[in-house]
Amino acid sequence: MKYFKNFTLKIYLCTPIEIQKEAFVSHGIIRCSQSKKSQPLKIAIIGDSHAEHLFIGLAESLPETNIAFYTKNRIPSINNPEYEKIFKYVIDDINIATI
Repeated sequence: MKYFKNFTLKIYLCTPIEIQKEAFVSHGIIRCSQSKKSQPLKIAIIGDSHAEHLFIGLAESLPETNIAFYTKNRIPSINNPEYEKIFKYVIDDINIATI
């Protein structure tokens, strides 16, 4: 789990808090993060654990951009109620340009 220890030191827990509170937790790590603490989000990554590696590459490549990832332990689908709040949030946030 060294990967996740190093990973969490460089990022912030995701917002909004309502989604953060319901985030998937694995090995004590909250799997919902963002690259900037207080800037508006510009990019949102939604997925299962396979989405996390995309976050790292994008955050390193776009250091001025606030990027978030939202994961659950299931495949993302608009028909999956676990993702309902996440989809609603990213669709309603006018600052998020890329999903």
